[in-house]
Amino acid sequence: MTQEDMAEKLGISRQAVAKWESGQSFPSTDNLMKTAALFNVSMDELMDTASEGLSPLEEYAVKKLEEEAVGRQRKAEIRSFAKKLLIMTLIYAVWAAVCLVLFRLLGVESYIWKWMKEYYVLPLTWGFSIFNVLSGRNAAVYSLSGGTVASTIAGNIAGKVSVENSEIGYNNGWIFYLTVLFIAFVCGLIAERKSGKSKALDLIFYSVAVIAVVICTVLAVRYVKFGVGGEAGYREGYETGKAAANDLPYDNDFSENFPQQYEFGSAKSFPICRTIYA
Repeated sequence: MTQEDMAEKLGISRQAVAKWESGQSFPSTDNLMKTAALFNVSMDELMDTASEGLSPLEEYAVKKLEEEAVGRQRKAEIRSFAKKLLIMTLIYAVWAAVCLVLFRLLGVESYIWKWMKEYYVLPLTWGFSIFNVLSGRNAAVYSLSGGTVASTIAGNIAGKVSVENSEIGYNNGWIFYLTVLFIAFVCGLIAERKSGKSKALDLIFYSVAVIAVVICTVLAVRYVKFGVGGEAGYREGYETGKAAANDLPYDNDFSENFPQQYEFGSAKSFPICRTIYA
């Protein structure tokens, strides 16, 4: 292992490692702990205390130093987790506030926000981000945060396009939302290129991810099939009604009261049905 490799893994400069090797300086207790963990050895073996023949009092002092270093390391990890948790919470809270302002106060037409609220999409993504922090996947955390913003924008645009191009107002926005979010998350995992802190967490992590992808895929396929069938049924019914109408006497005054557009399946179509029946 080169000095550059060791320095990178310990989070210090190469010059510091060079000074340790030349005897110009000595590592701190924290760096001793990190070095011991890096080479998978004990503090005693790293400092060769056995060959020095330390007294029981000196061995006790070394043990206390190790315990203190472990305590400081745990406190540092807790502070780091709390900081990341605060940052994640702020990101999701701010984005939720932005969506509320856009879709509720400013009146921007929403094709995805209602679905996000009904299925608690933001809280679930936030919780999965916390799990990534616990398992040591920082890149995946930030890719989920950025992917949430991109997914909301892409999903809303896709929903608008699908509704405007559908005869029955079919909205595919949520499918695009999940697709963009999944792509962003995978990109974060690829960029990080490392496993989590423990195999147990890795197993839970990948199991949850796979289950979520399978469930979302099954729901998306069913929803798409439903939409395709709905549009086909609408067109077939329209053509059947149009063909049947050709056999009825035509009322010149009827077209004047017939609305140009009405919402599919809404109560607005009922007066039209009663007029035709009469």
